[in-house]
Amino acid sequence: MNIAQFVPNTPVTSTFCISVMFLSILYCVLSFCSVVQNTIFERETSGNGLLWIIAKQLDRLENKVQDMQKQYISRDKEIETIKETLQGQSKELGGVKTPKVVFKARDLKTDANLIGKHLVFPNMIVNHGGGYNRHTGVFTAPVSGIYLFNIQLCPEPKSSIHMHIKVKNTGKVIGDLQFYSMFGVQCVSANGVDFLSQGEQAWVQCTSASSSGDVIVVGSHGNSFSGVLVHV
Repeated sequence: MNIAQFVPNTPVTSTFCISVMFLSILYCVLSFCSVVQNTIFERETSGNGLLWIIAKQLDRLENKVQDMQKQYISRDKEIETIKETLQGQSKELGGVKTPKVVFKARDLKTDANLIGKHLVFPNMIVNHGGGYNRHTGVFTAPVSGIYLFNIQLCPEPKSSIHMHIKVKNTGKVIGDLQFYSMFGVQCVSANGVDFLSQGEQAWVQCTSASSSGDVIVVGSHGNSFSGVLVHV
């Protein structure tokens, strides 16, 4: 059965049908626009979220760069401070000079009755610092420091001697020479090292000898007493 048979074909009916069709089309258009708008919004929202993440990462990188710059400036200041300190110490070390103290004296004044006495070497080879007294045979330290001393003697044939290098105040024996000459003239030596305070003295002292005289070859230049400041 055709329903058009019961619907009269009047102008009102045609207008109604057209209105319904128009509303249907309008609804479809509005629905489509809504879908398009939602899609655009989602895309914009997604894009904005990505931009936000990128912005946050850039902020973090900027903060890290700023922290690194601060650390660099701090390290640079530390390096400058260390540099200035080293330069100051270098100037101080450059201004500190080790005093030159050295002496050597030779030729014994006498070899008679030496036991218990200082040996005197009157002929000066060098006496830088003025510490050695050629009249007494005593060395007086002009500055405090570590000194190295050396004694060399040439005993007469068939004679024996025993010598000490001694330091006043402490009474310390820093060198010991003991020798018995069997055949001919033989020169022997001994050395000692010690810290001497300024004004402290050192000398060579005879502890024992085979006779009261003529135990050392007085005319030999091999008889000598020397010392040098090695460190302050």
